[in-house]
This record gives sequence, C-alpha cells and structure tokens, in this order.
Amino acid sequence: MRAPRNPPAAGAVETSSPAPVVRTPASAPLPLYRYTGEWNYPSVGAQFHGTQPVSVELAVREENGQAKGTMVVRFQVPPGGVVDPSMRFTFEGPFQQSRNQSFPLLTSTGAKGTVELTPTTVFNMLQVAYKIETNPPRQGDFLVVKK
Repeated sequence: MRAPRNPPAAGAVETSSPAPVVRTPASAPLPLYRYTGEWNYPSVGAQFHGTQPVSVELAVREENGQAKGTMVVRFQVPPGGVVDPSMRFTFEGPFQQSRNQSFPLLTSTGAKGTVELTPTTVFNMLQVAYKIETNPPRQGDFLVVKK
C-alpha cells in the first residue's frame, strides 16, 4: 500500500516528468536472412499472378547494408504469344526499415523498373513482385522458396 501524497506547499509549483515516448517503426524490419540467399520457383504448389513462370532463379546478397541481386525468369508462353519467354534483371539499393523491400531494377535489355521482396509467414518463402517500365508495362508476382 502506498503512503498518501502530501499536497504541495502553498505557492509551490508541482512538476512531473512526462513519460518517455517510445517510437517504433510501423513495421519492424526482419533479419536480412529472410531476404538474402538463393531462391527458386517451386515445381509443386507454385503461386503466381501475371504470366506463369516455368523457372525462377533469384540470388540476393547484402554488402554494407545494400542489397544486390539478380533474377532470371523463364515464362510459359502460349503459341503465338507476344511476351518474351525469358527475363533477366539486376537490382540494388539500401535495405529499408520495413518488411517490404523495394529496389530499382535494370533488365538485360536496358529497361528500368522496380522489384519488391516480401517475406511470407512461411520461413523459407519470399514473395517477389516486379514492374518493368516497357510499352506495355510488364508486371507480375510469384512466390519463391529458399534453396
């Protein structure tokens, strides 16, 4: 039981320290190993949006807080399809204080765009979303599994 507080003396000003403000990022960053490493498109249970990949090889490494990566994708294209059956790009940029990591990319043909890497609730799975600034724009997303 706490002792009762004495009232302040007449004419005295009572001051109190405000409670410290604790700031936390909206989404705490995850360990870098959730993004780095070698990743492949699964042969069973694959999920995608956009043109269906046949294979994906993604490599992401970290150097001094910077992500550096390459991705090669081969797509399943219907006969007479106008989509290039393969795509290769590199990307790099600083890791951010957020769950979703977004980086500028450059394709092997010189087109620019962005790639976003988002860890899923499954420890060894990563969602990859890309958008390439071509005419028409090329975009899609899929899940990859860590090797």
